[in-house]
Amino acid sequence: MARYLTFLFVAIFCNLNAQVTLSADGPGDTYDLITSVLAPGANPIEVPDCNHTDFGEHIDEVFDAELNANVFRFFMHVDHDDDRCIVFDRQRAEIKTYDQSPDHLKGVEDEVVEYKWKFKLDAGFQSSPKFTHIHQLKAVGGPESSQPVIALTTRKGSPDELELRYAESTSAVTLIETDLAPFLGVWCEATENVTYGENGSYAITIKKVADQSTLLTYSDNDIRMWRTDAEFVRPKWGIYRSLLFEEDLRDEEVLFNDFSIEEIEEPLPVELISFSARLVDNKKAVLDWQTASEDNNKGFEIERSNDGQKWELLDFVNGQGSSNTKNDYQYIDKTMAIGPNYYRLKQIDFDESVEYSKTAVVLVEEPNDKFHIFPNPSSGMVHLKGLRQDVLVKVYDKTGFIMEAQSENTELDLRKLPTGSYFLSFYVDQEHITQRLIKL
Repeated sequence: MARYLTFLFVAIFCNLNAQVTLSADGPGDTYDLITSVLAPGANPIEVPDCNHTDFGEHIDEVFDAELNANVFRFFMHVDHDDDRCIVFDRQRAEIKTYDQSPDHLKGVEDEVVEYKWKFKLDAGFQSSPKFTHIHQLKAVGGPESSQPVIALTTRKGSPDELELRYAESTSAVTLIETDLAPFLGVWCEATENVTYGENGSYAITIKKVADQSTLLTYSDNDIRMWRTDAEFVRPKWGIYRSLLFEEDLRDEEVLFNDFSIEEIEEPLPVELISFSARLVDNKKAVLDWQTASEDNNKGFEIERSNDGQKWELLDFVNGQGSSNTKNDYQYIDKTMAIGPNYYRLKQIDFDESVEYSKTAVVLVEEPNDKFHIFPNPSSGMVHLKGLRQDVLVKVYDKTGFIMEAQSENTELDLRKLPTGSYFLSFYVDQEHITQRLIKL
């Protein structure tokens, strides 16, 4: 059966874009097909075949009626599979690019890359409470390569969730999480855009194939997407899960198809220097942003969310078209809701291409005469006004884990806490008070 490697070369403004695609073409010789695209003559496949030889290959191809196409099927078995006969507290069936892959399949510093793929989790899919990665971006080389830069992982919980995990160096945090249920039993399509660098950018959107409805979206235009002394960053797809709670797992089959890696050399249409949001008098949010240059910029849509996942359009601000000078913008929102209010910019080009800014947040508090926490949100010190110094204040994350507790509580130091939402809990005159706190 014919196997193929597809290269698409498109010249734009004298820059060269290269796109490589990997699509299933029918049962048989699946490993040869994957290898011919991701690492010709090498081995870009990580599977537990060596310890489960009676089953055979853990990646094959089947016909899918919904897509009306052949697709890749990844197998994982609780009782028999491990991580390549090397590690036995976890299981892995993944494909990847690596040092034996062509250079245009490796993410390098100052490069812009777009990854696309389709996947389907079974309606009864079961996740580990530790980790079940279905996609990773992982650095190769250097002292910070132990953690994936990005991991798309499912996790058992109440409810089960899909998490986007990020490691700035060797410690990972959750950037966004959402209920896993809408992703089960349906074909999904992911698009991931990365600018690799110390001051890089990252964006991902996952849509349902059937109706193109958005299930998850996240973007950050000021995020560290490089590792000290790294050689390159590689993508990985498949099933990589912990076996520490194997009673929570079952034998799984995950479907994938239409993997695409595309190098995008041209610069972004707008160079955004900064974007911030600040709360004034607990009554209005002031958004400020500055661009260093603009090319064909139609303008900015202002979007707001109360949970960081579902976004609404507030207004549109005209751009400068094309400009090589700094431009300052400001927008004021007086319609915030009580609680966290997340903001982002959707920059729109005249050809209707879009880029998203990082997310900024302000917290509108319920009026309270007894105490006041400021600043909130905060990335450093938080001051507690109106509390006696003998009041014990505890800081919880959403799972109820105590992150920090202090009795000398005129101020709290949040600098060591991961970015996210927390709750302050304390008693005043036998009244139990809980207050939301956001760490930037």
